[in-house]
Amino acid sequence: LITGFIEQFSDRLLEYVDVNGTAPKNIIVYRDGVSEGQFMQVLEEELPALRRACKSFASNYRPL
Repeated sequence: LITGFIEQFSDRLLEYVDVNGTAPKNIIVYRDGVSEGQFMQVLEEELPALRRACKSFASNYRPL
């Protein structure tokens, strides 16, 4: 997991809402430097962490 990634993600999400008045409906995350051996770790750790961050923003917030 990228150090501080979830905190940075949450900050950007709040900033987006401040600027646009609503949360994004879709979120795309590009990850660079992930080897094939790390791919499952990203899916098993980072993706659920992103989902938890979205849920902590609003319990019903589930972007695609």
